[in-house]
Amino acid sequence: MPPAARITDNVTHLLPPVLTQGPGSPDVIIGGLPAWRGIPGAAVVGLQAAKQTSDVAIRTAEAATAAAAGTPGAPVAKAAEETTKATAAETMGYMISSVGAGADIHMCSTPLPAPPHGPGVVIDGSPTVLINNMPACRMGDTILEAVGPPNKIIRGEPTVIIGNTGGGNPSAEGGGGQGRGESGTGQASGTSPQEGAGTQVSTETGGVPRFGNALAEAAETGDAFCEICLE
Repeated sequence: MPPAARITDNVTHLLPPVLTQGPGSPDVIIGGLPAWRGIPGAAVVGLQAAKQTSDVAIRTAEAATAAAAGTPGAPVAKAAEETTKATAAETMGYMISSVGAGADIHMCSTPLPAPPHGPGVVIDGSPTVLINNMPACRMGDTILEAVGPPNKIIRGEPTVIIGNTGGGNPSAEGGGGQGRGESGTGQASGTSPQEGAGTQVSTETGGVPRFGNALAEAAETGDAFCEICLE
């Protein structure tokens, strides 16, 4: 299961090489940094379809420019290509900003070469672990950006692990989820009773709930977890 992603965790695109802008969760802090949130699954299909259409338009314009190379029509084809890219960046950027309301938006400055990739959102966050009612993001999740190829999150907090299944009610207390800490140094906590994470990863128990420790200890020692009623 992958580590939880936070603002400033690394991504594959180099400009910038980290998750930026966000703003990140206002009340769920993991390893000292705000948790990163993706868009709901219901919004992903439409966004991917629009991006596919946009990418086809860009590739078609690039092919026309290549075909016109060395001909009098080359400048016109190149101008049309740049217009297509600028229009795609503006249209997709607006759509991403709209569907990303409530989620975190990464601003990628990597050039296409022109224009830059622009705003992007995580499209494959955890389907069951929610932070502020948005999918929690992990290392390995994909960022769909306005133009250009997909971006990837390549770093997360190693002590807080988020899988595809939650251990609690993901809609409780503002949509917090369940995170599991492996070494006890990570913390996912909410500071507001209304908007908080809904789940805390305890630094005293290595991120495992206390009853889980008690069950594990009982299994190791052979002691009964509770007294057996003989009546």
